[in-house]
Amino acid sequence: MMIEDYIDFVKYSLRHPILGLKLFLNVAILKRDYIKVKNINLYKGTFYYFMKEYISFKDIEKIISPDEYIVNIKNLGKFYIKNRLVILLIKQLFDYDILNVQDKVVLDIGAYVGDSAIYFIRRGAKKVYTYEAVKETYNILIKNIELNNLKDKIIPINKGIDCNKGENYINLSYGSTGLEIGNEKIETISIKDVFEEIYNKEG
Repeated sequence: MMIEDYIDFVKYSLRHPILGLKLFLNVAILKRDYIKVKNINLYKGTFYYFMKEYISFKDIEKIISPDEYIVNIKNLGKFYIKNRLVILLIKQLFDYDILNVQDKVVLDIGAYVGDSAIYFIRRGAKKVYTYEAVKETYNILIKNIELNNLKDKIIPINKGIDCNKGENYINLSYGSTGLEIGNEKIETISIKDVFEEIYNKEG
């Protein structure tokens, strides 16, 4: 861990001493990759993510399996979480506070699992068009739209944005993707076509 992670761990442990002790015993002493919390086999990286994003384990609403669960985050919404795959960067969403989306149509390119799209709707956006190229991530985006009853507000499209319509290959890595040489084939649409389609629907 970096120095910032140690600081976050100390802060978290002061607020949640039992969970902090459990993390220390399992990771530092027993050298385990997983920590059992609320019948979830929580990967240590996901535990750190909960810690850094100030998401409480009390926010866990439903356990689907030992590594799949649903969290309900106050003033934001419900999200499907899959260990080592879905990371909600909740604190980063507040960087969008400077944007005035009230009654506006928003284009969310690289929508990931829909956290920013749901945030825009909570901030008063009229509708959000979301483009997510990675099929597995797109499927989770659909789950989160349904969990929050926002099918009429968030429009998901399983395509990437490129200069031209067609196909491309991307690199997949934990937490990010990029339109560069890779082995994951995706369908793409041009940014020009995107604007035209949204304009024709929304005016």
